Amino acid sequence: MPLYFQVASGNVVDDQTHRATWDLLCRLTGRRDFLYVADCKLATSENMAYIQQRQGRFLTVMPRTRAENRVFRDLVSRGQVQWKHIYDKHNDQREIVDQYSVSVPETLSVEGYRLVWYHSTRKAEQDACMRHQQIERAMVELAELRRKLSSPRTRYRQAAKVRTPFRAFSSPRRRGWIVTEIKEKSEETFRQARRGRPTADTPYVKRTSTRFELAYHIDSVQLAAEPVTTGSFP
Repeated sequence: MPLYFQVASGNVVDDQTHRATWDLLCRLTGRRDFLYVADCKLATSENMAYIQQRQGRFLTVMPRTRAENRVFRDLVSRGQVQWKHIYDKHNDQREIVDQYSVSVPETLSVEGYRLVWYHSTRKAEQDACMRHQQIERAMVELAELRRKLSSPRTRYRQAAKVRTPFRAFSSPRRRGWIVTEIKEKSEETFRQARRGRPTADTPYVKRTSTRFELAYHIDSVQLAAEPVTTGSFP
């Protein structure tokens, strides 16, 4: 049942709208103890403090950019996290399609809010499939970029022009799975100083130009560590 919506201009950031929305819901319901559920845009110190200081309750997803996310995944990689099974999801044929676990003991965010980590077997499968697709797409993009750089008529002869498509080839996340390097080298060519049939005494002019080469390979160590944290979300 839709209660409220607002149309905003395209440059309005989502995390700026939650406080006004929460205030409106308080007026509509006449209470503050309802559970406000939102995506990761709610998970800023300002937004969460605004609701908590007014006796509100919220449930949100912590974004990957938070330090707690990195710390927890490092602990998982070192085998220092225990999981407790809590729920099996079945389809209409009573077959298990997903299994949920929760990390124990619970932890706290930097601000002191309750932080619970979950693991989903179905999400782990989806994450693995997405990771494979991202790597495959990145390898195709890198191969195309290397072909353009090696072309005799390449337009990428300045470092700034090379960096632009190189940065755009993939997200920072999948660049962690692929090690890349752009090498700069000088190429010398010689041309006659004047027109005419060349002879033993014909003078030549040397020209030096810059070329770029792209080398890349999959980081097998980094890729092998990924499945340990796959399927987890805070």
